[in-house]
Parts: sequence; structure tokens; C-alpha cells
Amino acid sequence: MKKLLGALCLVFFCAIAVTPSFAAKKPTPVQVAPPVAPDELGEYHAILIGINGYKSFNKLKTPVGDVKALADILKNQYGFSDVVTLTDETKDKPTAINILKYIREKAGSLTDKDNLLVYYAGHGSLDELTSAGYWIPINGVADDTATWISHDQIKSLLETNRIAVKNFLLVTDSCYSSGMHSIEVYPDVRKRGMDADAIQQELLRRGSLKSREVITSGGVEPMEDVVPGSNHSLFAHYFLQALRENNNRYIDIRTLLREKVVPEIRKWGKQTPEVVRSRTVADENGLFILVKAGVADPKDERIRELITIIKPLEQEIKAQKDKQEKVEKELKQWTESREELLHKNSLLHKEIASLQEQQKKVEVDLKQVTNSRTDLLVEIESLNKVDKENKDVVRTLRAALEQKDKMPKVKIAVIEKEIQRTDDLGRQIQIDKEKLDARARSITDIEARLNEQQSKLNAYAEEQRRKIASLERGKLALEGREKMLDQQLQNAKENIEVAILTLMTIDGEEGSTARFIVLDNIVFDKKSKLIWTIDANMTKRMDYESAQNYVSEMNYAGYNDWRIPSIEEWRELIPGKGIKEALPEGYPFKHVLTVGYYWVAKTKTSDLPSAINLGNGSVTRLNKNITADIWPVRDPTPDEIVKFYHK
Repeated sequence: MKKLLGALCLVFFCAIAVTPSFAAKKPTPVQVAPPVAPDELGEYHAILIGINGYKSFNKLKTPVGDVKALADILKNQYGFSDVVTLTDETKDKPTAINILKYIREKAGSLTDKDNLLVYYAGHGSLDELTSAGYWIPINGVADDTATWISHDQIKSLLETNRIAVKNFLLVTDSCYSSGMHSIEVYPDVRKRGMDADAIQQELLRRGSLKSREVITSGGVEPMEDVVPGSNHSLFAHYFLQALRENNNRYIDIRTLLREKVVPEIRKWGKQTPEVVRSRTVADENGLFILVKAGVADPKDERIRELITIIKPLEQEIKAQKDKQEKVEKELKQWTESREELLHKNSLLHKEIASLQEQQKKVEVDLKQVTNSRTDLLVEIESLNKVDKENKDVVRTLRAALEQKDKMPKVKIAVIEKEIQRTDDLGRQIQIDKEKLDARARSITDIEARLNEQQSKLNAYAEEQRRKIASLERGKLALEGREKMLDQQLQNAKENIEVAILTLMTIDGEEGSTARFIVLDNIVFDKKSKLIWTIDANMTKRMDYESAQNYVSEMNYAGYNDWRIPSIEEWRELIPGKGIKEALPEGYPFKHVLTVGYYWVAKTKTSDLPSAINLGNGSVTRLNKNITADIWPVRDPTPDEIVKFYHK
């Protein structure tokens, strides 16, 4: 058996009786709803291991309590959806087999969207012969390293690229724990001149990258386990306190340790926790980001405030559109009615014209009949005169016939014949008079009917004209109402545009990494209010006309209104200098070419297109047949802007 160090160090968290100095500082747990992490940060999982009841080693006082307290904080204050504990009190005990099994199975089951925190609180040991470090499981046997868990076993899980989990954080609170990693201290995420929003954006960016981080409670020397005045070990006390008292919605584990834990532990002068990164291809310089519940995101607060402005405006627009549709429907009905009446009126006018032609013909006939009747009256008058004369003759003759006995027969016959002729003529005149009277009555009736019909038609036409005039007045009223509604709708649209512009001014300070928002492979620049493709080298170089055609036909990220940027739009992105100098560090664009040129949209006054070099910001004229690169841009819609800021 290898010779071991004479004394095994106790866990960082070994507990001693509570003293008033620590008890006074103990914070009350905050009971709030767990936070919802942004999509790019993924789900949070934890395996927490705490061992008090060793059989072959000295029993410890704090690890189980430390793990319980940490589990409560992670679930209730930091939104961990899956927290597994292995302690003396759990069904599955923290044996060597169970510890490795739980870590392997959990790490192997997670995706590159997930985060895993493994926390170990218990005995640690160092092999004096090989300098190998170990965790001591609950069933570990003294002087038998075969029953222990070597740091190399844990390290292999941390460093392999076959485990897809995005962020893997190992917190080990045991003696000699720093030997389980290749130390590489990484730079602080916070840089001089960065505001709170810039830091938050950088945290979210780094949190979306893979990381393999290790927190150790000290160096390779044995740790004191006598910590006066706390129910938790020295490390656990300040680690838990830092988690509870953290007021940042997003915080990386290194900042939490450096600002809140290390300074307090150093006051005791016994140990210095370390936050380091494992050298492995599985690490992409990401960060394990914690998301605190109950801490409002300032940007979210501003967005909610603006949404309270936007929502009523959207509702107003909908109401105005509904009104407009109602008016348009009503106007359409009136228009159809008016057109129908106009059609009827047109038919009526044609009918009136036809009747007027008939009336003219009747009037001509009436004139002719009147003339004929006048002639007949003259003739009747003449006949009446003849008839009277004949009757006088007849009376004379009849009187003479009374004395026919005294007259010759020949004379009697002549008288009788003359009487007969005159009677026949009188009867003929009477017949002609009756015919003329009948024709006159007929003409009078026809004239009366035509006059009556014409009068009715005129009255009906006048009624239709009044209806048409009423419709015209209604149309004018509806048109005025429509104009009023259109103005109201325009006012509502302008109001929502003002709200959107207000929204767009949030966090768009120059030089801030919060300037860009990435969503679905497109990037919204809050400074220029433009949307760029995240890939700055989407296709091969081409001449200007081909580039125009390519961009106009381009359908990318669900949009088809892309275009070549103007020189003004390029200058919004890189004002007169190279992109590396113009944009804040960590800008989200990919494959940006700093050698060669990108096309600039032609102006109306220029025959030759321009191109810009992103390496130094220079602009030059190029022949249209020369090839250059393309980086499309487009304008966002108000709905898109709201979507970006919700993100």
C-alpha cells in the first residue's frame, strides 16, 4: 500500500457550533419563483454529493447540511430544473460506484444546450508517493486507494469531448482538490468602460459557449476543518451567502467567487478558493452563468413599460381597422344601391324618351284628327244647311202632297224622290258625324292616357332623382367619415411608430456589446436600426448586377426583402475605420472579410458602383464587371423590433 499523508484533510465545509458573529449575518432564504433562463443558456442540472458519516475516516459535521442548503438555493432561487443529491441520508449512498455512475450517466445524457454542476463535499486525500489526489466516498477504506475515487477519473469526465453538455462546472470542497485540473486562469468578463447592459450581453454570449470550469476550496495543502461559528464549512458558508445575497440577474461563477467569497475567506488567512478552467478541446472559453430569480432585468422592465404603451395602440389600430372595414362594407352597399338606382333611372329615362316619341306621334295624329274634325264640322254645318233646306222643301212638298189628289202622279213621284234623297243625305251626314265624334273621343282618350302615363313617369323619375340625390349626400357623408377614420388610423399608426422608435432607443449606446441582438441567424443593430445577416460571407464573389439579382431573389431567415447596403448604412456599422476598431469586442458576425471589398448600393447620380473594405473602412469605385463580396441588409418591421427586444 502506498504511503499516504499522515493526515487527511477535512472538507472545506466542516461545521462547528454557531457563534453570534455568524448567526447575526445568516440571511433568511428568499422564497421566489425560479427564474426562466434565456434560450441560449439552456437547462440547469446538478449532482450534489455530501458525506458526513465515514466509517474508516473521521466523521464530518457540515457536508450533508451544505448540500441540502445548496440544493434548496439552486432549485428555488436559480431555476435548476433537476437537482440530485447523494448524501448519508439518501437511498442511494455516495459510494464510489454511485458517485461515478451518477456523474457519468447524467453528463452523458445531457445535450449541448444544457448546464451541469457537480458539487463534492467530503474528505480528500493525496498520495505521497504519486502525488495523485482522491475523493473519499462514504465506503472508502483507509490506506486502500482502490476504494477511493481518483481525481483523474473525475478529470476524464470533465475533459472528454464525447460529453456534449455545454457548461460543466465542478465544485470540490475537499483537501488537495486543486490537483485535479490543469490551471489556466482566464480573464475577467468585465472590462473597463463596459456598462451593466454590455456586461449582461457578454455574459449571455459567453454562457452560450462550451466551458469546463473547476472551483476548488484551496490549494494542495491540508485544509483546516475547524471553523468557528457556522453550521456550514468556511467555504460553504460564504458560497451559500454569496448565492443568496446576489442581486444580479446574470452572474458568472468566477465573478461570484472573486467578489463575494474569496475576500471573506481570506480574512481567515487559511485558504484561498480558486476558479480555473480545464485545458481541453471541449472548452470554448464559455462561462457557467447563474440566473437569479426575483431579480428584474432592467431591459425587460423597460420593454414591459413600452409594451404597456404599445398594446393599447395595437388594440386601437385593430378597433380602427374594424371600423374602417364596417364603413367600407356600408359604403359598398350604398354604392351598389346607388348604381342599381342609376341603372334603373337610365332605363326609366329611356322609357320616358320612348313615350315622348309616342306622344309626339299621338300629337301629330291629334292634330290631323283635329284638322279632319274641323273639316267635318264645316261639312256637317253645310250638310245641316242643305238638310234644313231639304227638310223645308220636304215639308213644302209634303204639304203639297196633302193635296196630291189635285196633283199629277208624275209630280207626286218627283216630290217623293227628292224627299228620299234628302233623308238619305241627312242620315249619311249623321253617320259621318258619329264617326268623327268617335275618332275624336278615341284621340282624347289616347291623349289622356299618354298624359297620365307621362305624368306618372315624370313623378317616378323625380322620386328616383330624389333618392339618387339622397344617396349622393349619404356617399359624401360616408366619404367624410372614412377620411376621419383613416386619419384616426394614421394617428394610431404614428403613435405606435413613436412607441417602437422609443423601444429601439433602449440600450443602443455606441461601444456597447449590448448593441447587437442575435435571433435566427440575423443580427439587429440597435444603433443603426438595421438587420444584417449573421454570416458576412454567404456566397461567392460576383459582379454588381449579379449581386443585385442575388440579393433581390434571396430568401434568408424567412425574409425576402434583403438589399445591398448603402454607403450611409455601411458608415453606421463602421464609421470611417476598420470593423475591428469600429465595433465592440465580441461582435456576433461570422466570417467577416477584412481583405477585399463588399459591394455598396449604387446611387442615382453614380454610373459606377462603390465597394468598401472592412479592414480599413476605405471606399473605392469599381467597374461593374469586377467581382466583390455581398453582405445583405434589411429594415425591420415594428413587430420584429418588439420580437427582438422581447428576446
